[in-house]
Amino acid sequence: MNPSDLDTMWPKSAPAPHPSVTIRALRFYASSLRKFDRISNDTGISSSDMLAKYAISAYVHRASGGFHDAEVSTLIGAVLRSVYDETAHRMWRSRNYERIDVGFSFLPNLLVGIGVVTSSQM
Repeated sequence: MNPSDLDTMWPKSAPAPHPSVTIRALRFYASSLRKFDRISNDTGISSSDMLAKYAISAYVHRASGGFHDAEVSTLIGAVLRSVYDETAHRMWRSRNYERIDVGFSFLPNLLVGIGVVTSSQM
């Protein structure tokens, strides 16, 4: 039995995908998380949190033309489940944004492109 055939054999009315699909998705997710750690190690970024902060800050900047530190810091604080205010984010951005942007400017550009394509399909 070929694993790729399992999807077609699994009932469409099943409440969840075939276990092999779930396993494949979890392995992909885990490998993606490991890539963030590798990126951090290879570029001198001290944590994957830094890359996430950069990604949301750069995306907002490219999409809106401004950094909107108050709103971005609120989003980051909600994700981190901690107090992360506008001042803390502005300080983080002033120390790290340009350095990270040199190697990762493709990331927010990609996110903006995905946003344009997906919003035009709705």
